[in-house]
Amino acid sequence: VLSDMERMYDLTQGEWEDVIFAYYGLMPSDAQNPRLQAYKSALARYHPEIRWGAFAETGFIYAEPMVAALAEVGRALNRERFVAAMESLDFQGIGPPIKFGPKQRQGHQTLYLLRCTGANSYQILTDWL
Repeated sequence: VLSDMERMYDLTQGEWEDVIFAYYGLMPSDAQNPRLQAYKSALARYHPEIRWGAFAETGFIYAEPMVAALAEVGRALNRERFVAAMESLDFQGIGPPIKFGPKQRQGHQTLYLLRCTGANSYQILTDWL
């Protein structure tokens, strides 16, 4: 919950400024990333009632590696091929670096720290941890 900087800033009436928090992808307000902006546009088109933010973005972050594995498998999709494709992923989309393996089912174990500097502004404090 606390990683939704825009919502927390609004809820606290600006008191969220200077709070340090963890995040796991591109910031939802990042206008420089075309993939992120395409997802934001798709959400607005198909679900205009859903606010774009950390929670909506998370759905795309979690779906990206699955879509990449499905594309790799193609029409010959079955469970074994899908699992093999997921286990061979070395992927990074709008989220953290993701890697699966035969004994590695948690795709990512990283995040980074930011500081809120305003309603829609932030300072990145660390690289992926």
